Amino acid sequence: MKLLSALADRIVKEVTHIVNEEIIVVDDTGIIMAATDGKRVGNFHEGAHIAVKQKEQLVISEDDVSRLKGVKAGLNLPIIIDNRAIGVIGITGKPENVIHFGQLIQG
Repeated sequence: MKLLSALADRIVKEVTHIVNEEIIVVDDTGIIMAATDGKRVGNFHEGAHIAVKQKEQLVISEDDVSRLKGVKAGLNLPIIIDNRAIGVIGITGKPENVIHFGQLIQG
């Protein structure tokens, strides 16, 4: 199963209603498909790529921003369907402020 751009756009819109932070949706290759900041669409996000490979949420700290390509501090939540990571929902913000959104969004 592939993540479609229309679904990625819808996820950004829906999550934005829950979370008052910048949101991205990234495909399984690490390319940003949809974002509240349209300038990020089409860019590579190394943190999301790692989250897809590991099939686990990834917290990106301010220190990680300098060493990972295309990232901002925040939380990356893999989208898992049939035990396969098809993409990532990313929430930008200070990790301690956005980490609690993980269970809400994945729940």
